Amino acid sequence: MPRKTTTPSQVIVSQGITGNGSCWEHREHRDGCGGRRKRKNAVKTHTQRVQIALNSGNNCLDGSFYIQKRGTAMGSNMAPPYANIFIEEKHVYTNELFQKYAIYWKRLIDDVFLIWNGDESSLTEFYSGINSQIPGLTFTIHLDKYKMNFLDTMVTLKDDGSLDIDLYIKPTDKNSILHFSSCHPLLVKKSLPRSQIGRVNRIVTNPNIRKDRI
Repeated sequence: MPRKTTTPSQVIVSQGITGNGSCWEHREHRDGCGGRRKRKNAVKTHTQRVQIALNSGNNCLDGSFYIQKRGTAMGSNMAPPYANIFIEEKHVYTNELFQKYAIYWKRLIDDVFLIWNGDESSLTEFYSGINSQIPGLTFTIHLDKYKMNFLDTMVTLKDDGSLDIDLYIKPTDKNSILHFSSCHPLLVKKSLPRSQIGRVNRIVTNPNIRKDRI
C-alpha cells in the first residue's frame, strides 16, 4: 500500500460487499464485460464468449436439470472477474460523488480500502446510490477518522496527516506454528521464516515497530 498523506477533512473507509453474482441479470453484465475491450472486433468476440459462459450454467436437482438464467454459478472460474469488471466500471467509477471525493480506492475481491475527501453525508449518499443500482448486491462500510483495520493491516492516521501501517491480527487468531519435525518438504519449512519476515517488511511502516514484529 502506498504511503498516503491525508487532511483533517478526510475519512478512512473499509468496505465490504455482500451478495453474489448468482442473481444478477445476464444482459447488462455481459455488456459491461464487453466494454473492457477497446477494439470493436475484440469487444464482439469477448462478449460472445461471456454470453456462452453465462448461458451454459446448469444444475441438477432431484434428477432434473435446470438452466441458470440469472448470474453465474457459485465457484465458477468466471464469477470473480465477471463481478469485478462490472461492479467497478459501471457502478463505481462513473459515480459523480466518487469522481469528486474519492482520492484513493483499492480493492481485493470483496474488500475495499477507501480514502474519502468529504463529509460523512456525502459518503452515505455515495453508498446509497450504488447500493440501489445492483439488485442482490450491497456495499457495507466501516469508517473512522483515525484508525481502521483492512485485511491483515491496521491503518492509523497520524497527527501530521500521514498514514501509519501495522500488522493486524484478528482476536480469534490461533497463531498456528509448523513444527520443524513435521513431514512437510524442507524447502517449505525454510521458506516460512523468510516469507513472514518479508511480510513484516512490506507492511509495517514504523521502523521501531517493524523491529518488534520481527
